[in-house]
Amino acid sequence: MKRKIVIVFCLLVAAFSLYKYFEPDMEINEAKHKYDDIINEVIEEKDDHLDINFEQLLAQNKDTVGWIYIPNTEQFSYPIVRSYDNHEYLITGFNGEDSEVGVPFVDTNCNYDFTDFNTLIWGHYTV
Repeated sequence: MKRKIVIVFCLLVAAFSLYKYFEPDMEINEAKHKYDDIINEVIEEKDDHLDINFEQLLAQNKDTVGWIYIPNTEQFSYPIVRSYDNHEYLITGFNGEDSEVGVPFVDTNCNYDFTDFNTLIWGHYTV
């Protein structure tokens, strides 16, 4: 009987560990789908550039200040926001929802209109 309890306990620990191992991937995938939705709503790809509807972006998030895009990488295309601290958008998604993925944002010590010699853009878990 004791042996069965130990085996069940070990199986539960293993199942919980697997869930915790894959949980970040699930959130990253969810965030990727949200960003894909934003991209489909506000971007029209031209031959040599992106045509971004900033009015629509600002309607979704008033903190929008730009877009970061690296050509030839379908995965690196994100809105950039500003905040009044360097913590908010580490844990908040573009549409204001709680998110461990966050959204790229301009450092609070930089001008959000990109007039500084260098502008720091922070982000993590870019998908």
